[in-house]
Amino acid sequence: MATIVQRVATRYVALSTILGSSESSDGPGGEGRMGDGDQDFDRFIGSFAGVDGGNPDADLWICGIEHGGALEDLGTKLQPEPHPGAWTPEFRADHPDFYRWQYHQKVAKLLIALEALLSGDDANPDLSPHAYRPYMAEKLYVEGGRNFKLNLFPLASPYVRSDAWAQAYRSHPYLEDKSTYYQRCREKRFPFFRQIRAQHAPKVIIGTGVTFKNDFASAFGFDGQPDEFVLSTSDPVARRCFRYQEERAALYVTPFLGGPHGLNSNALITELARVIAMSHPHLRLGS
Repeated sequence: MATIVQRVATRYVALSTILGSSESSDGPGGEGRMGDGDQDFDRFIGSFAGVDGGNPDADLWICGIEHGGALEDLGTKLQPEPHPGAWTPEFRADHPDFYRWQYHQKVAKLLIALEALLSGDDANPDLSPHAYRPYMAEKLYVEGGRNFKLNLFPLASPYVRSDAWAQAYRSHPYLEDKSTYYQRCREKRFPFFRQIRAQHAPKVIIGTGVTFKNDFASAFGFDGQPDEFVLSTSDPVARRCFRYQEERAALYVTPFLGGPHGLNSNALITELARVIAMSHPHLRLGS
């Protein structure tokens, strides 16, 4: 972890060049005008940056909290992304181990199970590597496909609570601690998400991470109190989920896809798919 921090922290000059100085020229009683660096940062977070992509016109969206993995050199990262990306053949060629990514494996399994249940196949769907690897290679987050993947927050972090983050990004006012950064995203990124939701009108959005339940609801413009349900399997640990229902759309907030207290088994993933399929029988997921 120290090498990650050192690599990023020693490059804070590139970050400052893009974002501008944190010092304000306004004196006492000034207007607190936003500098060019602040505007650049807001343009970055209020864009498709940090979005895996796919097809925004798909019926089903999946939203995580943030990308996992190592902190990176922000000097090459803080550029707005005006268009949604996708897992293209070039992307897969550049990341030949993509099928090993645990979170995306489970997304693929969930979508496979949903497709099977929506097609009327009540048998337990095949969620083996023989099924999810081809799905990841051919259907997951592809242009013109049946799914779209976002993240609440655009920058990668190895953990939601990360000491490395604070050490690496302490030179910028919106990144010096994650709570400040998260709040800025709530103010500048979430309105962008609500805008693209209104534009593309997904029928089902799945947010993975119940501790960020309120953020998922705010990011996509769902109001009111959600219904709570528990996934019932042989696992003794209850998995609490939440559903915000509107006339034409629903937001499901689930435990994280993985981890000891998350959706870490094929049985739990299939049960979630069953709940969604029963409530949304006309969801379009097949090829």
